[in-house]
Amino acid sequence: MLALKTEITGKRLRGSGADLKQIEAQLASSIAEALGKTIRERVQQRGDLAGQHFPGWDRLITGDDGIERGRRKWVSARYPDRAQGPVARSGAEYFKSSADYHAANGTLPGSYSTTGGMWSGLTVQLLTPTMARLRFRGRSEGQEARFRGGKARPVKVSNALKVWTVLHKHGVNVLALAESELVRLGVGLVQAIASGVQVTLPVSWEGYEPPQGRLADILGAALRGS
Repeated sequence: MLALKTEITGKRLRGSGADLKQIEAQLASSIAEALGKTIRERVQQRGDLAGQHFPGWDRLITGDDGIERGRRKWVSARYPDRAQGPVARSGAEYFKSSADYHAANGTLPGSYSTTGGMWSGLTVQLLTPTMARLRFRGRSEGQEARFRGGKARPVKVSNALKVWTVLHKHGVNVLALAESELVRLGVGLVQAIASGVQVTLPVSWEGYEPPQGRLADILGAALRGS
């Protein structure tokens, strides 16, 4: 949950009226939008987990007796990945191990994104004018097949459940913030508020002009360091 309280102090600011009130009302949703886009790009496209450890995928282990041991990876035939494994009589595809499966798909380690279905559900949920949160909404095709009556059945899975599974199995919170992002977010907030003050008050900016545009875009630029 991202809660935000903004106080407007001083007579000139309180009297500036609708412009600053509009900024205050937009800050929560704009912060959540900028953070959501930044986190999604960092994790999904770069596999950067903000300092968290990616434990890797299950892989085959060859023992001293030369026998390979590991857990076979079963995948729903309807899952929209690019890897094609052998098909069992149940209709499910299978791979020697989870590591082999993700290698065949070219999945970026730490990205938690094979087809992008989970990340497509990342949503800003506005609770009040000053409170917003990031949630994974909707459903997408499940990766693993469900077996019933000897047949593999495809199943749609809640994106929130996929995120919970990542947290439960790997101990990774995909929405965790990096410390540098918190610092840059503070810079972006100052810039966003300054851009609104400039519209309302006769402020002179010595050698500096606050960026203009949507609040979410100003905050996003600050988070990217641009």
